[in-house]
Amino acid sequence: MPYNVYLFNGLPISPALSRTNLSVPQLTTIYRTLKGHFDTVVRAHDALRLPGQPIYGTAQVVWLAGFVTPAPHELLIYLLPMGATVASNGRLEPGNPPTNHDGLTKAVGPETASEVYLHFNDMTLIANLMFHEAMHNKLGLGNQALHSRGGMGNGLPGGTGPITPATSLSQRNIDDMARGLDAVRPQWIGGMRMLANEWMKSDNDPSKGLF
Repeated sequence: MPYNVYLFNGLPISPALSRTNLSVPQLTTIYRTLKGHFDTVVRAHDALRLPGQPIYGTAQVVWLAGFVTPAPHELLIYLLPMGATVASNGRLEPGNPPTNHDGLTKAVGPETASEVYLHFNDMTLIANLMFHEAMHNKLGLGNQALHSRGGMGNGLPGGTGPITPATSLSQRNIDDMARGLDAVRPQWIGGMRMLANEWMKSDNDPSKGLF
């Protein structure tokens, strides 16, 4: 039974003239980078042999082609164009991340939402930012607590620096996430329907991308 990490691509909500469509190699880079991170964490998790917890064996990172309801211990991360948010207030609206941030994890009612914004052309960096938000999500830590933990937990303000393409998992990151994988933290799935409704608008619809 693999540990599932679901990725939802919200980039098609943008109007045609400003839309960034990621290529298969770009999507694959995000997939492979994230899978590598989570496979490392899964191996550490399984080695702990935590009482009553499953042995995952591997991580499965999935670019969604439809809707899914993750199990309560699994992850869902939205990829959005810069200038859009679904996690801020539980609805699709114009918005920007907090100052000096490129993603957001926030409670939406009793559920948790994580999103990353396509603000960079380096897909390894996008994948690292997704893992950073996954840490916020699974560990339930705010900026001050997480950003001081080194490795993929770094961030601004309060940490030693921003996440970069060269940032690697620290042993503390691995240990923290290995113990956090089984945490029951239901993911907010409402954004999938909102984003799908927006991208299904015709590119000739003047309201597309204006929310």
